[in-house]
Amino acid sequence: RRKFWGELLAELNHPILFQRVSPSKDYWLIAGAGISGLSYTLLITKSYTAIEFSINRASKEDNKRIFNSIEKNKSEIEERFGYPLLWEIMSESKMSRIKYQLDNVNFYVDSDLETIKAFFIKNLAPFYEAFNPVVNDLKKR
Repeated sequence: RRKFWGELLAELNHPILFQRVSPSKDYWLIAGAGISGLSYTLLITKSYTAIEFSINRASKEDNKRIFNSIEKNKSEIEERFGYPLLWEIMSESKMSRIKYQLDNVNFYVDSDLETIKAFFIKNLAPFYEAFNPVVNDLKKR
């Protein structure tokens, strides 16, 4: 995984996200969104890959309140991004997340690696741009 993340980070070339992130052995990479507990996460698994906007502050109540606040902008966010997103409040969990997922790809299948990389390269900037206005509004509160 460290090799994959290293190659991806070199190709992502996003001016803000993942600039100070190092490749890891984990199945995820996380870049802060500029507010404590809010982040952009890249995930690789045996069955899917995804870009997530994660809400994982210390307080479960805080996380659900922030999720609900962001969800009020769902149509604008999805319009800016260009695709429907998966909105997961995860009531039983402390965290909540909003993600764009590509199913039926496996990180452990070499022939899927280029598809996974292309997914991240194509979608990271639009995903960031879709959420950035909402994140900036949250910073003002």
